[in-house]
Amino acid sequence: MGLKVAVYTLGCKLNQCESEALASSFESRGFFITSPRDPADIYIVNTCTVTSKSEQKARRMIRKFASDFCGSVVIVTGCYAQLDKGDLNIADNVIVIPNDDKDRLNELPDYLAASLSLSDASLLELVKNFFVKADSPCMSNRFWFGSVDFSYHTRAFLKIQDGCNNKCAYCRVTIARGPSVSLSPDLVVKNYISLHEKGFREVVLTGINLTSYNSEGVNFSQLLIKLLEVAEKLEKPPRIRISSIEPDSIDSEMIKAVSNDLICPHFHISVQSGSD
Repeated sequence: MGLKVAVYTLGCKLNQCESEALASSFESRGFFITSPRDPADIYIVNTCTVTSKSEQKARRMIRKFASDFCGSVVIVTGCYAQLDKGDLNIADNVIVIPNDDKDRLNELPDYLAASLSLSDASLLELVKNFFVKADSPCMSNRFWFGSVDFSYHTRAFLKIQDGCNNKCAYCRVTIARGPSVSLSPDLVVKNYISLHEKGFREVVLTGINLTSYNSEGVNFSQLLIKLLEVAEKLEKPPRIRISSIEPDSIDSEMIKAVSNDLICPHFHISVQSGSD
């Protein structure tokens, strides 16, 4: 097939995790993954809306890909695409896919691999037809991938949570990502073991509001304890790194869990003004 795909990511570790999954999906189906700096047939821009600067950068990169590589298809997804789709329809070769339909991108490589050899339609027409025909419910599967091969990072990212139930006045991400949902603890453990088997030495737990994790009666602290119990049975288990957490969710149970040497001694704690 020989088609090249480049993924450009803005924003949080969760976006990075999902971008890696998309890259892995295309690569496993015979596409070549290349740098966004190089010519490609498909560019995927995974956008962020947390600041006006990130939105401005997204628009600039979309324009650049669309104009510099006018024969390519530019697929735009992510939180900015969810909230302000109209802002991003910048050129005829740009296709905007909101977060609600991001999971459909995981099915696109199979569709293209089957269609390119059977159709005279252009790549742009095929991609547009795929999403026109797509009939996916809102937020149909926010955990549409398990453990993946990471092309752009040496660490592995493990998505365990998405969305947020807080309604902070300064934040649009909760609107873009929807209410909080969590991956089942059994699947978290399964994916952690899979990443260990692939040789990763560090796994970063990611989510929009990570410590709001709650699935099947298991909260975030209890999930850490469950992972540590499994890790102790593995030979050279991957370290566990916690990405952004909220200060109001740190309790004695969590402090006990993170005292284990397998948990990286680093926390990115979101604090705005520090006001009560």
